[in-house]
Amino acid sequence: MKKRRLLKTTTGWALTALMIAALGGCATKKVPPIRYYSIETHTPNLEALVFPTPRFDTLEIVMVHPTRLSESSGIYYLDADHRRQPYAFSRWYETPATMLENKLLYAFKKAHVARTVVGKVSGVRAHYRLEIAILEAIQDFTDGKPSKVRLSCMATLLDHRSRESLAARLFETSVPAGSEDAKGGVEAFNRAADAIVTDILRWIGTVDTGPAAQR
Repeated sequence: MKKRRLLKTTTGWALTALMIAALGGCATKKVPPIRYYSIETHTPNLEALVFPTPRFDTLEIVMVHPTRLSESSGIYYLDADHRRQPYAFSRWYETPATMLENKLLYAFKKAHVARTVVGKVSGVRAHYRLEIAILEAIQDFTDGKPSKVRLSCMATLLDHRSRESLAARLFETSVPAGSEDAKGGVEAFNRAADAIVTDILRWIGTVDTGPAAQR
């Protein structure tokens, strides 16, 4: 009887030890580190878009219409069931709105669109204001492989003094991802941002603002 009790007790302790070891293994399982990505500030081939004479005296570029996609550091994708999800271990270094604003400021300055190009936080009283709203910025898996990054922005040019809208246009692009993960999506996001900024620069050169733009 004592041997049976001893065997039962020993078996119980052995099972308990195995359970503790298993739980300990789960508790110490390594979580992948967060990877941070960015949209490059530089836009390629800007030399082909330089204005011989600045179109504006002072131009302010402002991001408007904040959304979860534009104001979050999460990198979002649309799965096959049309559900919007953030990548678990991948983040933007800055929000898409901030990165796109910096990219536009750099491009407009390099292209000499205006004598002075400023952002919203500068405090400078600009004559003209370019409002940019990010309407969509997502890696889309709904059509199978390859997934596609869809980026769309609404640009509105305003006379800052009269608050009159001078022109507005929707810009959209779709770029296939090089791989079906966050890294492939980010690479496509960068190419999409290059295309959108280039298109906005070309468009701003066609907007008729009249002689007041140079005042």
